Amino acid sequence: MTLIIGILCTDGFLRRTFWKTRKPSLQDGIFAALWTLEYVIRSDPGGVGGEPRIAVLEKRNGLWNARHIQDLELEEHRQAVADAQLHLAGFALATGLPPPPPPK
Repeated sequence: MTLIIGILCTDGFLRRTFWKTRKPSLQDGIFAALWTLEYVIRSDPGGVGGEPRIAVLEKRNGLWNARHIQDLELEEHRQAVADAQLHLAGFALATGLPPPPPPK
């Protein structure tokens, strides 16, 4: 249940913030899935835990292929999430709002 609530909360925020006028790409989806999973894991460690593992289904050369996202690619997305969080924290400082706590 925690994961579903986290997805519903973050999905609306991410969609309105990043993809208001277009559909997300596969890379956008990995970014959103990772941010959502890490948010839920940090917010309710009793409900969801462990390291996020993400798999994708993509079409290449007319054939569908499933693959797990490897650690190096996940790290690139983690960095993008951290950059987005820093940007949002900077926006909060510019508006006079207190910054959010740093990610763990």
